[in-house]
Amino acid sequence: TRSTLSPAGDGKRRLVLQMDVLRPAKLDAGNSIEVSLERATESHKQSLPVDLVRALQFRPNATAELDRASPSTWRMIIERLEQARTPATRQRRVDQIVERLAEMAASRTMKE
Repeated sequence: TRSTLSPAGDGKRRLVLQMDVLRPAKLDAGNSIEVSLERATESHKQSLPVDLVRALQFRPNATAELDRASPSTWRMIIERLEQARTPATRQRRVDQIVERLAEMAASRTMKE
């Protein structure tokens, strides 16, 4: 399975494994497993939907913020869009995502 190591504080990293990966192997939370890690040679960020790419086209600060995001964040954004039941809901979500990314970029700029 592919996963991303996340910061866990004090220079440590955390590896999160999803239960849908563990359960087929008859594993559960609390079980011990042996893990082998390999550095990915290519990004495993999913391709962004065309409507989101189009909305980000004129918001370079929001685009830069998304570029900093982890693959799991990309995955959550894409899932959120795909779960929209109507085109209007999807467009509203695209607008919200772009706006939130722009806010995060502005907040980052203020801290620097």
